[in-house]
Amino acid sequence: MRTSIFTDSQILAILNMSRDKQQKNCRKYGFHYQILHDWKKKFSGINSTKELAKIN
Repeated sequence: MRTSIFTDSQILAILNMSRDKQQKNCRKYGFHYQILHDWKKKFSGINSTKELAKIN
């Protein structure tokens, strides 16, 4: 599997944005909207980078 060009904290920041801004960032950074769904599955239940740091 290919590694992500985004860090986990960047992914969380994108996921915490409103839906409209998420779609704009998809176009801006050049990734498909389906990637957001994959990220939502992976990071479900994690709301902050502090929680992410505890996991890692």
